[in-house]
Amino acid sequence: MKHVTHIIALPRCRTAWLSVALTQPPHSFAFHDGCGDDARREILSPLDYAYKLTGQEAQNVIDCSSGIASLPVHLGMVGGPIIVIEPDDIDRCRDSWIRHMRQPGLIEHWPRILQNFGQCQAGFAGRIALRVPFHDITEQMPAIWAVCCPGVPYDAQRIKELSRLNIQEIH
Repeated sequence: MKHVTHIIALPRCRTAWLSVALTQPPHSFAFHDGCGDDARREILSPLDYAYKLTGQEAQNVIDCSSGIASLPVHLGMVGGPIIVIEPDDIDRCRDSWIRHMRQPGLIEHWPRILQNFGQCQAGFAGRIALRVPFHDITEQMPAIWAVCCPGVPYDAQRIKELSRLNIQEIH
């Protein structure tokens, strides 16, 4: 049986970096915003999302996502622990997201994103295994790894190197 973990966060809270750090074949594969269908640039149906996660070869599958909090049906399709990345500066997240997306009009959606993030945590409180402050992600990687890949040895040197290189995403 697959071990599926969700990492939820606000936009621009290192979910791309986490997806790289947590992908360590053959033990684990981590998506960055796995709810999307990259070929069609659409959101997958809840069932297709579940198939996407459980269809991976790796035993441990992780979805590091700032969007899944807005899709509670998707999140409910596949059980397993949830890790919450707690933002240290909500305004920084918002401003960085708007700059990154190059769409100033997105600011009108920010209140709903915050509401969804809060509702997701409340609705799935029983599955939250770990809360990690944004500024402690690197230091908390052993704990994050233990939740995502139980029983698999943690490679501290690899994480140190990824932090040094500041690798954000693999395309």
